[in-house]
Amino acid sequence: MQRPMSSKEPLQRLESMKAEGPEKSAEVRWREALAMVATHISEVFHVALTEIAILVKTKDGQSLRFVYPPALAVGPNAFPLRVWSVAGNVLKSGTAFLDNSFAETKHLSFYEHVNLGGPKSGKIQKIMVVPLVSRIDNFGVVEVSRKGSNPVEAGPDFTSSELQRLANIVNTVAPYLEGLKPITL
Repeated sequence: MQRPMSSKEPLQRLESMKAEGPEKSAEVRWREALAMVATHISEVFHVALTEIAILVKTKDGQSLRFVYPPALAVGPNAFPLRVWSVAGNVLKSGTAFLDNSFAETKHLSFYEHVNLGGPKSGKIQKIMVVPLVSRIDNFGVVEVSRKGSNPVEAGPDFTSSELQRLANIVNTVAPYLEGLKPITL
C-alpha cells in the first residue's frame, strides 16, 4: 500500500515540476501535476480517483473544460458557462459548494454516464466544489464527490470542515497549477 503524502510533499513536488526543464513538455508536466493533486485529494478525503474532477476555463473564457480525470480530459468535454451548472456557478461566484443530497439537485448529469473505470460508479450522491483562484480571476474548479447507487452506498456525508480543508488544499496548489497550465487551454 502506498503511503499518503504529507501536506508539504505536494507543494515540493509541484515546485520541482515547475522547475523542470525542456526534457518534459508543458503538457506532460501539466498532466503529472493534475494527477498528483488528484491523488493527494483522494487520499485526504478517502475517495476514489474517479470521484475527483478538475475543470478549467477554456482559453476564450466562455466554457469550462474537464482536465481531470484523464477519461474526461480527452475530446470536446467542455460546456458553456452560460448553461447553468454547479461548477459554473462556483466558478462565477467564487463560493465553495457542498451538497450531501446531490443526486436530487438539478445539475448537468451527462458526464456521470461516462465510464471512468475504477472501483466507484453510479450517480454522484454527495459533492464538494471549490474554485481554483489565480492572482487575477477564478480559472477553474475542483470537485470531490462520493458516487454510488444510493447515499448510503456512496459513503459518509461531507462536512463543512472538510469543505474548508479542500478549500485550503486548492488555494495552496492553485498558483502552481496556474503556472503549469499550458497556454493551449
